[in-house]
Amino acid sequence: MVRSENLTFKYSPSLELQFPDFTIEKNQHTLLLGDSGTGKTTLLHLLVGLSKPSNGKVYIGEQDVYQLTESQLDGFRAKNIGFIFQEAHLLKNLTITENIELAQHLAKKAIDREAILGILGKLQIADKAGSYPSQLSRGQLQRAAIARAVVNRPKLLVADEPTAALDDTNTRHVLDLLLETATSYGATLLIATHDKRIKDNFSNTYHL
Repeated sequence: MVRSENLTFKYSPSLELQFPDFTIEKNQHTLLLGDSGTGKTTLLHLLVGLSKPSNGKVYIGEQDVYQLTESQLDGFRAKNIGFIFQEAHLLKNLTITENIELAQHLAKKAIDREAILGILGKLQIADKAGSYPSQLSRGQLQRAAIARAVVNRPKLLVADEPTAALDDTNTRHVLDLLLETATSYGATLLIATHDKRIKDNFSNTYHL
């Protein structure tokens, strides 16, 4: 599903990080653990094509990610990878439905409002479909961001520090939601975090 070989990333002429080889099988939900500054976000970005390594290869499925042109890579990410970050990053001048439609548009898919409403219903925010981000609570925004991430049925669902600012109760809630959503949509979940509270939920973990 996801595989890396000999990845290195050069921050400056005198600072280069070398990462261990990384493999995730289909439906093998995986945790990437590391304290702040260990390079986990950098590795995450390398694995999904948001940053280019100074050396090495990344495969998603059979696709060598860095053999694609920039425009091809944009399209590949839009179709195959869903992103969830600590903050929702929804466009404030668009409704929740319009934000999710934008994800479909970027993947060059037909706008499917019925599918969008179905996802929002599963995430229990269908009543917010016509609302703007400023009208939603933080928890509702997070659910909207998850809906946007899964609307194109990605092979890989990526979350970067999704529980960093949450208390124990909300951490459990968000983790359950991510796992249930990934399973429901047939996506493989990859979480990068320094939050060791959630490590017992994953049999496949990498430590940086």
